[in-house]
Amino acid sequence: MRYILLSWLDRDSIAVPGTVGWSTADLRTHFRYLDDLNQSLTTTGELVSSHTLAHHRRALIVRADARPATRIVRFSGSRALAGYWLIDCARPRRAIEIAALLSAAPGTSARPLNHPVEMRPVAGAEAPRLPGRPTPA
Repeated sequence: MRYILLSWLDRDSIAVPGTVGWSTADLRTHFRYLDDLNQSLTTTGELVSSHTLAHHRRALIVRADARPATRIVRFSGSRALAGYWLIDCARPRRAIEIAALLSAAPGTSARPLNHPVEMRPVAGAEAPRLPGRPTPA
């Protein structure tokens, strides 16, 4: 089963390339943790794709009605999407474990951020189910 894990941060606390007020050492520790986690998930075959997103001020609003693409002038909402991981896990419980590892990424003074990670199944990417077998927990 595939899941997308969305990493959200308070929009007022983020800046490119990291978080306002973080030391260079804190940024290195944070990104080393994520790189190590990505490598581990690649080794197990669970990581499909992962990317950090540019600051929300670089996002464009695009519509199909031929209006020109526009920049977000005022961000609506209190959160900004910081990045995503597309993972492939045999069980939902494993996807939850991975989401918790992402939430535990270190912040300032190497303390776990405990930031929200949204976990959503990818529609149409369910593992095949064998007749007579229960759905994995």
